[in-house]
Amino acid sequence: MQPAGWRLSLNAIFACDAVIVPIAADYLSLNGALQIVKTLKALEQVLKRRVNRRFLLTRFDSRRNMAKIVLNLAQAEFGADVCRTVISENVNLAESPALHKTIFEHAPGSRGAQDYDALLDELMADGFIG
Repeated sequence: MQPAGWRLSLNAIFACDAVIVPIAADYLSLNGALQIVKTLKALEQVLKRRVNRRFLLTRFDSRRNMAKIVLNLAQAEFGADVCRTVISENVNLAESPALHKTIFEHAPGSRGAQDYDALLDELMADGFIG
């Protein structure tokens, strides 16, 4: 028997126009994204349409070789569906949920807030969101 969260996730995919799949800049997270793609492909047969998607690299630290490897692997696997914007590892992003604030409330000038602003600009420019 599958957990209730699994059914909720499937219902969300049925109801959505598009999904953003976050991938932490590590190998296991990339494997998780590959599993999500398998699920999407199975659902698309039922939906009779491709679910529009973007893959977003998060917790990205350009000093770590693994982050660059995961980015390259994601680009090789998912191509143009990988966001050009990456969300950098940032202490303010880690702190804001504990404070019950968005990054824009907690640290609007932080690198994390800048990254999410850039992501919004990218997704709007690409027509992924309106």
